[in-house]
Amino acid sequence: MTLTMLVGCGSVSNDNIKIKKYKGLEVEKVVTADVTDEDVEASIKSDLETLATTEEIKNRPAQKGDIVVIDFVGKENGVEFEGGSGKDTRLELGTGTFIPGFEDGVVGKNIGQTFDLNLTFPKDYTPSPDMAGKAVVFTVTLKSITAKHVPELTVDVLAKLGSTAKTIEEYKAQVKENLKELNAKNAEDELKTKIKEALLEQ
Repeated sequence: MTLTMLVGCGSVSNDNIKIKKYKGLEVEKVVTADVTDEDVEASIKSDLETLATTEEIKNRPAQKGDIVVIDFVGKENGVEFEGGSGKDTRLELGTGTFIPGFEDGVVGKNIGQTFDLNLTFPKDYTPSPDMAGKAVVFTVTLKSITAKHVPELTVDVLAKLGSTAKTIEEYKAQVKENLKELNAKNAEDELKTKIKEALLEQ
């Protein structure tokens, strides 16, 4: 059905385009991805994140889940390296945005504190292969801490999420159905792309 639609489009009938083969043209099968319980929970977590509120923290150390603002300077053998420094950088602790050990090193520190983190870049660090496996020192200053409060999934929260569900179970079922539809559409789009590529090869 999709192949017929593509073959029937105006561009195929253009005198300047000749397709050597389109009947019986084969493309690799596209399988629609299943929706797992983990997929549903991840989608719900993402939805709840949109309702998160923040609170500026003054009287405790940074902890996992906080959003901090930091200045940092990275050095290898005492020399600053390219891309290793930043000012007023926002970082959510626990997201794994920085190299392993960096965010853990900020946890437990207080506002105004400056400290060194002795770390090693991963051996397979693709963003900057030149730094892969190298030992470095980051000097970090913690400038502010903001706590993020993500609401729990309750019946009262469903309306805020734009859902018409009356129960948590009904909402999860809706999310799962939406994900199934999205996966089906993605599979269809991928199939159309494969068909177009196969036709272009002809």
